Amino acid sequence: SLPSRVIELIGVGTRAFAKGLSAAGSQAVKNMKYKPEGMQQSRSSGSGGSSKGGDGARDMPLDEAYMILNVKEADSMEVIRRNYESIFTANGPPKEPEPKPGQPPAPKTRRQVLHSHYLQSKVYRALERIKEERGEVDEPPQAAPTGLEAEAKSDSK
Repeated sequence: SLPSRVIELIGVGTRAFAKGLSAAGSQAVKNMKYKPEGMQQSRSSGSGGSSKGGDGARDMPLDEAYMILNVKEADSMEVIRRNYESIFTANGPPKEPEPKPGQPPAPKTRRQVLHSHYLQSKVYRALERIKEERGEVDEPPQAAPTGLEAEAKSDSK
């Protein structure tokens, strides 16, 4: 009869689903425990975000940093910085065209976002990791002079 076949079909489907779910769960546990040879010991950061107190550059393996910047270990810092600049700029927000004098600015249009803060962050961390490995430390950038400081410099000239 039809009702008994429907019930039998539901039972078979349920058993197949449960078996697949069980297999997926056991594979997830295996994947979680698997650690490739040569990989650094990682800290658990809780909910997937970056851990507090951790330095993102130190957490990145050196070979990954070279791969992200598309450079070789033997390349000079000039080549590495050039690649960094081009990749960082390519993943940055697009430049708005400057309106010509006397013309009203172009109306804002909805555009698809063409930049990625995440990728920029990865590229930045890769450069920091390579600089750390090579012992290069950049000096902190000089603060831009405030309005009063800029006036004082221009008045003294």
